[in-house]
Amino acid sequence: MFTLERIVAFCVGALALLKDVIHGRRVRSATDTALLRELAREKSASVPDLSSRAKVSQPAALVALIELEEKGLVRLTEESGAEHVRIAAITEAGRQEVARLLRG
Repeated sequence: MFTLERIVAFCVGALALLKDVIHGRRVRSATDTALLRELAREKSASVPDLSSRAKVSQPAALVALIELEEKGLVRLTEESGAEHVRIAAITEAGRQEVARLLRG
């Protein structure tokens, strides 16, 4: 049952992101910025904690964090523990990107 809930939550988040892309909104960019800024305040945080602080759904936060990881701005752990929580950590390149965003 828990796995089914996670799959449904992921699908809902993915559909919300797809809707925003179709309508030409730049939500992911704002999400990326919010997540990077939250991570810059500390070394690492769990995906649920980050999504709560950045005020985005957990599935949307995970999608954005995976893309940020592909860009080398964050590192994500694999799912671990009884709760299957992933931890995101900002990289030096991520800190430099936050500094660039704050300057301009």
